[in-house]
Amino acid sequence: MKNRPYRELIGGLIYLANATRPDISFAAATLSRFCTDPGRDHWLIAKRVLRYLKATSHYGISYTKDEEHLKAYFDSDWAGDIDDRKSCSGNVLMLAMGPISWKSRKQASVALSTMEAEYAALSEVSREVVYLKRLLIHMGFEKYVTSPINVFCDNQSAIELSKNAVFHKRSKHIDINFHFTRELVDKKKIVIHYLQTDSMLADILTKSLTKCKHEKCIQMLNLSSNIC
Repeated sequence: MKNRPYRELIGGLIYLANATRPDISFAAATLSRFCTDPGRDHWLIAKRVLRYLKATSHYGISYTKDEEHLKAYFDSDWAGDIDDRKSCSGNVLMLAMGPISWKSRKQASVALSTMEAEYAALSEVSREVVYLKRLLIHMGFEKYVTSPINVFCDNQSAIELSKNAVFHKRSKHIDINFHFTRELVDKKKIVIHYLQTDSMLADILTKSLTKCKHEKCIQMLNLSSNIC
């Protein structure tokens, strides 16, 4: 694989994923882990992503004129990495019916439960919400920022942990850094709502999906084929 421009290809995919194509963020982030020693399979998968991009080159992010408020979605794939069993976090922030920020990344430490993986993902999206709220207000877009900001999750245990300050045997080991979220909830900066997995936009940022679910997430992200 030394003669293949793997690093250059992955760099291009990451650039595109960060700019306008959240639908390839998970693939680009996963493939980037093998830049030091890529195998033939990694190269073939990267080329498959290119073929997908060619077939969907007419896709683009659409926004509406409606005064849709800032809201956030997050998800995790518990122990999804078969090598080190670390989980993958994904989050997307929506405004005017389109994504304005999204991220797919492997968590820094191993989560011992789905609740812990989701709670770590919640901590990440909470920091992004705080940053974007300040940015929008600084730019004069206060009307798009509600207080509290709505955050959506498909894990009831993570929601309860964000509201309940009492540790128990399943959660007492969780890094205190993650409890930044609880402070935001207590101060009514954010409010976390349960959302069924079938309606979770951030699913596309944490794992490979079936064609049907992938296309549904694209519709929910408002990745339109009607861009001129």
